[in-house]
Formats: sequence, C-alpha cells, structure tokens
Amino acid sequence: MGVRDDGVAATGTVTVADYTLLAGDTFTIDGNVLTEGSEWTAATSNDATATSLAGAIDALPGLSAVAVGAVITITADPGLAGNVAMSTSDGTNLTLSGAALTGGTDNTIFTDANYDYTPIALDKFGRLKVIADLDVDFDFVHAEDSAHTSGDLGSFSLSIRIDDINADNSALLAGTNGDYQAFITDASGALYVVDAAVLAQLVTMDAVLDLILVDTNAIVVDLAAIEVELLAQGITLDAILVDTNAIVVDLAAIEVELLAQGVTLDAILVDTSAISATLTALSKAEDSVHVSGDQGIGVWGVRNDSGAVLAGDGDYIPFSMTATGDLRVTVGTAPDPAQGTEAYTVTDALAAAGDGLQTITAAATPWITVASLAVGAGVTAYMYAYQWACDQNAAMRIISDDTADIIVYKHDINQSTAPGTSESWGESGRIEIAGAANLEIKMQIKKRRVPGGDAEGSGSMHIRTL
Repeated sequence: MGVRDDGVAATGTVTVADYTLLAGDTFTIDGNVLTEGSEWTAATSNDATATSLAGAIDALPGLSAVAVGAVITITADPGLAGNVAMSTSDGTNLTLSGAALTGGTDNTIFTDANYDYTPIALDKFGRLKVIADLDVDFDFVHAEDSAHTSGDLGSFSLSIRIDDINADNSALLAGTNGDYQAFITDASGALYVVDAAVLAQLVTMDAVLDLILVDTNAIVVDLAAIEVELLAQGITLDAILVDTNAIVVDLAAIEVELLAQGVTLDAILVDTSAISATLTALSKAEDSVHVSGDQGIGVWGVRNDSGAVLAGDGDYIPFSMTATGDLRVTVGTAPDPAQGTEAYTVTDALAAAGDGLQTITAAATPWITVASLAVGAGVTAYMYAYQWACDQNAAMRIISDDTADIIVYKHDINQSTAPGTSESWGESGRIEIAGAANLEIKMQIKKRRVPGGDAEGSGSMHIRTL
C-alpha cells in the first residue's frame, strides 16, 4: 500500500483598501482578467467589494476564494502548478500578498528527518511518484529552414496504414484544420497525396451533384403534389389507361361500322372534292366577266299579295313579290331645297367695314341669312347645289352654326358694279357636312361697297340628308 500525495496547495491574499477608487479596475490571475463593473462590483463597502471579487475568482477553474471582511484568501489546486501569477491595475487600493500564489509543491514531506521510515507516495491515479535524472539527446531536433549538415541525426517517421481511405476514417487522425496529423499510407506503404487538379474537379462535381440532388428533391415534392391532386380528383393513371383502352375499342367499332356501310375516308374525300368543285363553279369574283355556261344559284322572293311586314326591324328578310312576280320597292322623295330672301340697308360705316372682306371670316359683319336648313344630331348632310343673287359688289358664304363655332364651307364674291347671280350644281361637287346637335346650315349674303341705298339678295341650297 502507498499514501496518496497530491502535493501542497499554493495560497495568496487580496485586500480591498478603498472600494470607492476601484471603478473600472482589473484583477488578473493565471491569465484570467476580471474587470470591475463586469465580472465583479465595487460598491457599498470594502467588505461587500471583497465578497464580489472573491465570487468571481472562485468561479475560475483550479482556484477557490473566500472573503473575510475586506481580505480575500485564494487557494489553488495542490501541486507546484498552483503557484500562478496575479496582478492588479491599482496596487494602492487593491493590494496583493505577492506577484503570485506561493507554497504549492508536488510532494508532501511525510518524515521528520533523513533516514526515517516513510510511506510510498502515489498520485491520485495510484501511480508511483519517482525522482529520476534523464539524459535525453536532442541532437536530432532541427530548427525550421536550418541548413543540412552531413551526419545530422534524425528520428524515424512512421505512418498510419489505412487500406481504404475515406472521409470518415481519415478525419479520425486529427481534430480540426491546423492540427498535427500522422502520414497516411496504404497496405503497400504508398503515401496518400492530394492532386490539386483532380481535387478541383471533384469539388466541382460535388457542387453539381448537390444541385442535382436539390432539383431531384424538388421533383419528388412536385410529383408527390401531382399525385395528391390526381387522387383528390379521383383521377389516377390506371383510370386514364382504362379510358384510353375504351377509346381504342370505340374507335375500332366505329371503323367496323363505317366499313360495313361502305363508307371510307377515300369516299368522303371524293365527295368533298366534288362539293368543292361545285362551290367554285357557283362563286364569281367581283367585276369578273360573264362567260357562257356560267353556273349560279337562283335568287327567290316571297309572294306577298298584301305587302304585309315579313320580319322585324333589323332581322333578315326575303324579297317581297307581287302575285305576278314583280319586286316590291319603295321610292323615296328628296326634300325641297330651302330658299329665302331678305332686304337690308347698308350704311357708309358698314360698307367701309366690309371693304377688306376679300377673304371671308367668321367675324365679318353684317351677314344676312337668306336660306337655311336644320340637320339633326348624328345625321350627315350633303350639299349638292346652291344659287344666290344680290346687288353689285356682294359676297356670299355657306356656313354651319352649332352655337359653339362657325365653319365656312363655301364663299363667293360678286365684284361687278351691276347686280349679278352665281350658282353651282353638280353631283361631283357635293360637300359632306357632319351633323351635330342643333346644327343649322345657312346661306348668308352681304353687300361689300357703294355707300347708301337699299339692296336685295336671295339664295337657295339643295341639301340631302342620309
């Protein structure tokens, strides 16, 4: 049997001298920095501050701390390693027993004097403690980038045999990137290496395969949704197949029936071609020349002795015929032309104002209306002819007046010193006048010169509305 000997624990003290001056100060032990306001608090009193700092130290691994009043006693785990350094940013208001904990040893003295009997010392794992002087030759250790010298010593390098290397077993040889790791060889001792070009291709292939996997998973999801939708509507591929087979059967039966009746697609094509030829013979292009023997379809009418209405307004209707086959027609009557005359007096002032009316404008005065005709809203009127007469040096215009604007359609001037007339009549010279609400077509005349005296004028218009 032996005696467990963990060694002696190192100790040290910290004393809070004035807590009011410790704001933001630090206490460091074994490399652990404890900052006031973060890990511990200086407040209320020196004793309370010591208790707060002791709690922060006690939470560190391998250390324990107890505050009695304003003094903190720190104890490390037994052993020489417990003699850890400690420091403070304010040595006046937070004093230390020393720059490190002291008194920590790995061995306990069990006897009082040399040559006394003593028990065998063991560590906490039951291993025998010994003191040995080792002579180790480190001549085979060389610094990085040092030059080779003939006769240099070295150590034999071993590798780990892995017959079938993969990501799982190769990852067992080291923890993380940057760690030391043994060489890896196969059963023949060949060293595993990485080809950069091949590795780049493998990385690209891996990325592509990842994308394919993502797309494949998406397709699986879509197919599942399609299947759910088909099942929800009672439609399945089996049902579609059954319907398709039924259609095939029906088509076969139709084919048998057509053949049984002597009807084939070839016969239908012959009939269709004959119908097409007949329709072509009956059709005539506009303005085409008549040829003897041309075919056509007779146009028939309905005998209607009483002349009764055969269809409603807007409906299709046949020609209406008398008992003898005469076509009933309706003859329309053109409206009488509107005419009018009016006498007026021209003064010197008005005559002078009219001297510049070689071009007639809407502002010219005075104009006398000698003929007019109202045109209803939405109706188009066509003026086919006009006639007017007036004393010497007169002017005429035909206008539309819709109360908002005056538009001149025709104007004429008699510059003779004697009375004269002017007229125009012709189908080709008609003027189209678009209808509007309250539109009125007017013929107006006026005397242009020769002051004083009365003058008479007259005019007429021939207008048709459609």
